[in-house]
Amino acid sequence: MKLYGAGFPRRHWETPVRTAHTGQCVFRARKERAFRSATGVLNTICPAEEAANLRPLEAACTGAAMLGESHSTVPVLSALCGEMLTFHDIAEFVDQATWLSDKTSMSTWTGDAAARGAHRDPTCNLRLATIVEKVA
Repeated sequence: MKLYGAGFPRRHWETPVRTAHTGQCVFRARKERAFRSATGVLNTICPAEEAANLRPLEAACTGAAMLGESHSTVPVLSALCGEMLTFHDIAEFVDQATWLSDKTSMSTWTGDAAARGAHRDPTCNLRLATIVEKVA
């Protein structure tokens, strides 16, 4: 497991999650490589976002398998961005992540299906406008 993004607050102790943190943010081509090489990409979101960030579209465009929290907007995002595995709680998340890890061919299939869906309309701005319209 590799985690990218902003660092952890100092109050968090050493944990397996913290030790997986790379200490760096990735953008553009490096982000694409990180997504595509991953077994799955976790979409962590603030509850106020209602699952309407760009990570599902970014992951789908790179052909990465996507894991995300279950929200009312997930069916819309799945229709626009391709396949997305969802979870309601930590136990379901662990099950989904384990399934992807154990079945790498399914991770590839899920990512490829997401890429096909995302590339039906290759313009990010048009897809983003549709996502925002549907989840607003």
